[in-house]
Amino acid sequence: MQTTYMTALAALRIVAVVGAAALTSCQSDPYFGDYTRTKPAEGDLVGAWTPNQDAVARMRDKGGYDTSRSATRFEFKADGTFSMVDMPDWWQDGLGRSHRTFRSDSGRWEIHQELDSNTWGIALSNGEFVALRRQKPPYLIHLVIGDPDLGDAMVFTKSSQ
Repeated sequence: MQTTYMTALAALRIVAVVGAAALTSCQSDPYFGDYTRTKPAEGDLVGAWTPNQDAVARMRDKGGYDTSRSATRFEFKADGTFSMVDMPDWWQDGLGRSHRTFRSDSGRWEIHQELDSNTWGIALSNGEFVALRRQKPPYLIHLVIGDPDLGDAMVFTKSSQ
């Protein structure tokens, strides 16, 4: 009887340890399976990109940004230059905190493969990486806000031209 009790207690300890490890371990980005796995054509990325309606609502409601006065967008040009206009600061805050300010920047861009995840995106000369989603055009730009495991992101679509 004591052996049965000890076996049950040992099993309970194992379940508790495994359960605690599962609860505290790193989960995974819920969008990971949708990230672009084949190199996109440059022409599919050149153009103006604006946040979708959900991203604008998130900027306003969750981030406290004044979206009525901003024109948040990316523009990627065929000559390899980009401009980033009125980008919310929470994108570049590792914890996804909003300070209710916007940042604009410009520089160079190139299509880049993240070797550790075998996904494609856009590397910016300011050191940022812009993830792409979907396996064929029309692609989506996916900007993670804070911890990728939480699934909080801003999604941009290419504007019609």
